[in-house]
Amino acid sequence: MKTLFFIFIIILLSSFLSATIINVPEDQPTIQAGIDAAFNGDTVLVQPGNYIENINYNGKLITVASLFLTTIDIDYVYQTIIDGYSNGHVVSFDHGEDSLAVLCGFTIKNGYAIGTFPLNTGGGIYCNGSSPSLKNLQIIENSAYNGGGISCVYNSNPNISNALIVQNEVMSNGGAIYCDSSSPVIRNITSSNNFVIEGEGGAIFVTNIDSYLTIKNSILWGDYASISPEIFVESGVIDVSYTNVQGGWPGIGNLEVDPNFLNEIDYKLSILNLDNTAQNFCVDAGDPTDPVGGEPMPNGDRINMGVYGGTTQAAFSAQIADPYILPGTVYYPDYIHIFNDSPMIDFGSDLQIEPGTVVILNGDFMFEIFGQINIGGVAFNDSVFITSDISAFGGGSSRTESWQGLFFGFDASDGSTFNNVYIENAENGVILGSVTAYFDNTRLIFGDSLSMPSLGSGITIGDGSNSQITGSEISGYTIGIDVYNENLRVETTPVLTNNRVRNSPQSSRLDDVGIKISGNVNAVIDSCEVYEYLIGIEINNDSSIRALTTPVLTNNRVRNSPQSSRQEGVGIKISGFVAANIDNCDIEDYENGIQYIGSSDAFPVSETPVLTNNRVRNSPQSSRTYFLKGIYVDSLATITIDNCDIDDYKTAIEIRNSNTSRETSTPILTNNRVRNSPQSSREILVGLRLSGDIFGTVENNEFVQCDSAIVIVGIDTAALIQNNLIFLTDTLANSVAIYSFETSELTINDNTVYQYEYGLISDGAVINFFNNIFWNDSPTVEPLTIGLTGTYNNISRPGGVLYPGTGNINSDPIFVDAMAEDFNLEWNSPCIDGGDPASPSDPDGSINDIGLYYYHQPDILETPANFVFSLHGGIINLSWNLVSGAIGYNIYRSFNPYSGWSLHDFNVKALSWNEPVSGEKKFYFIKAYNSRSLRESLGTYKKKNYSNYK
Repeated sequence: MKTLFFIFIIILLSSFLSATIINVPEDQPTIQAGIDAAFNGDTVLVQPGNYIENINYNGKLITVASLFLTTIDIDYVYQTIIDGYSNGHVVSFDHGEDSLAVLCGFTIKNGYAIGTFPLNTGGGIYCNGSSPSLKNLQIIENSAYNGGGISCVYNSNPNISNALIVQNEVMSNGGAIYCDSSSPVIRNITSSNNFVIEGEGGAIFVTNIDSYLTIKNSILWGDYASISPEIFVESGVIDVSYTNVQGGWPGIGNLEVDPNFLNEIDYKLSILNLDNTAQNFCVDAGDPTDPVGGEPMPNGDRINMGVYGGTTQAAFSAQIADPYILPGTVYYPDYIHIFNDSPMIDFGSDLQIEPGTVVILNGDFMFEIFGQINIGGVAFNDSVFITSDISAFGGGSSRTESWQGLFFGFDASDGSTFNNVYIENAENGVILGSVTAYFDNTRLIFGDSLSMPSLGSGITIGDGSNSQITGSEISGYTIGIDVYNENLRVETTPVLTNNRVRNSPQSSRLDDVGIKISGNVNAVIDSCEVYEYLIGIEINNDSSIRALTTPVLTNNRVRNSPQSSRQEGVGIKISGFVAANIDNCDIEDYENGIQYIGSSDAFPVSETPVLTNNRVRNSPQSSRTYFLKGIYVDSLATITIDNCDIDDYKTAIEIRNSNTSRETSTPILTNNRVRNSPQSSREILVGLRLSGDIFGTVENNEFVQCDSAIVIVGIDTAALIQNNLIFLTDTLANSVAIYSFETSELTINDNTVYQYEYGLISDGAVINFFNNIFWNDSPTVEPLTIGLTGTYNNISRPGGVLYPGTGNINSDPIFVDAMAEDFNLEWNSPCIDGGDPASPSDPDGSINDIGLYYYHQPDILETPANFVFSLHGGIINLSWNLVSGAIGYNIYRSFNPYSGWSLHDFNVKALSWNEPVSGEKKFYFIKAYNSRSLRESLGTYKKKNYSNYK
């Protein structure tokens, strides 16, 4: 007995393991060819396409399916069509097939059953003495004498599930299904718009005493027959339960109500009933003991009626929410909560919306909050949706218009929370007023499904609110985040971190602002991204009480499209009584990167803003012609701009003081890098412009490819310009490194300027000019203003002429590699120790070098290595390796290797030396040398006589 059992198991396993998948058309050109090639247990898997054929299983217990079988993607049902071409039954089961013969995932159409009974039944699917499994099918536009969609004759008992049977036509009986002497089991079908010309049963016709048809969880609505438009039983039995039947039918759970199809194409259900006053009655109306299958949440934990019940395409469960929200109300994700009127949370009331819940404002409503609302939870994939787009969730209308937004009343409770919330198409997303609320991972999106942009704000924060917005996205609003304080005695201190504020680059609105701060607001804006706004971040404080605000902007990225045609855009715009700290921000492709304008008031408010580590960049290919300025400053007591990069602006930095009623402005610019593209087509590129009543400090900056690197204009303007690198990669005609006009006083020292046609042009300012390199490899004009007297400078002049003044030279500074932008001095540069001896020493303690970079001279020098002595043609030749930190080499000679050494040649600026042979034999020492207290290295001794090499 055990042996027989094991043999049976082995046979079953062998059958299973030998099952084959036959792909159509890859393996076989047609579906019928695939069936013919198949064996019991095989699967014929059909790719999307229109297959014009009439197929017959021929008794094979196989599965014929579209890719729906492997993907559960309903689109494959619509895309994989078996078209009978009016040439008989589309699919035939007439060789005794049982439930192991499976047809799954097709559109069956254009069948035409003609001839005598029973061949004239079943235009779409013909079952004669067979009981196949028919599931996930669309059976449309077939015709027959009886049974336009399916016929079951002569003891055919198929299982039919999740079938859409529509727009079929018969002459006599059973527009959708004809049952004669059979007992089919039918679950979750939708029958509609089937037409019977002369007979009965627009949906189902049952005849013969032996018939017993079972149907549940289905919808039979909108079919036509002159008698009994849905069900007609001539003889036999039909068991109908949990089914919506037009005209009614007895049975448990049956309904007679308009199913409110969304359309007559796929016949999906709206989530609401016909007048939008309640949930669709066919939703959550199937057999409560049946599993809900793949129905998406919220699904009410009960299967729907109709073809999509139990599938991923099922309509959501919904309920009409009471607009007057009581204390302790909780919305769970079991239903979509739909408001048909403006909701309100009254004083003392509260609402909790659990993660995964959907709330729909089905009208142009405002959600008013006078109590408290807490939305969402921790997991981002369980977001709460609040929207007006009911159609996106299977609503009965195509309404996608906006709604007014969430409005917090003046006395609403603090502490509301928005966690993982998606708020869509709210004209004014959330208006907080003076309420403090907390947003985390919240998205406010306007316009994805609308033709008109929002004219409102994503989040509005008012007087005294200390709200926090973290990790959120605001998109499509005229103003992304709007913070204001009109109550000047109450401080507003919002914190905005890690947010994304986005606008359309095609927006033509002139009042677009990503983040707008107005009045007495001390905001922290950190790690935010602001995209495509005319003004990225705007901060204004024209407070009548002159309360200075100190906002902090750190690690933000403000970007505009380089293709944008909008003019006068500003990345960060600040005005009034504001002392902002702007650090480590990226501003890209704005006409004006940062614009900072102080108050027009004469009251001495001390605006002392600091801009550090920022990058302000424009596209060198930008087609915008407006006056491009990287950083523009006006009417500030002082400002510090440190370690910033400004690239490809017509004017990189401009600082003015147009407020004549205020004291001298004292800006400080240090460690900044100003660069322009050598491919830029823009003309007159200015690195820095100072004008008005200003005394500027310009120190340790780098200006690259600027036609006019530093421009100083105005009778009250003065500047200290020191330790800057100013260079061009090639000489440009009329280029000027430093230009001053009507300037009072300049101090220019320790700068390196390279390849400018004109180094300095001034019309008579008092200029203190020393320790500078102004070098052009091929000078053709006088580089400095005629009449200027400078000291200890290296200035290139035509013909090698020295510039008047103590210590000036005209000699190649010998940079390490100017083409590679390395302007450090080589060891043999004439600029080493060439500066004013009265100036402070270099960091190594040596005399000040000319130019920006000093050459480091260590306290201890290494001994010259690889000292080579040779004699050729009567010439003694010495050579050695470079010693780091040396500025020259001293050669000592003696006629006795043990004594009598004397300095023979001093400060040799080469790594080799020679002299003719003469007199007695000689011995040589080489010592590296620098100016650190005239220090030398240990000597390198060669105890050799030239006569040895004769």
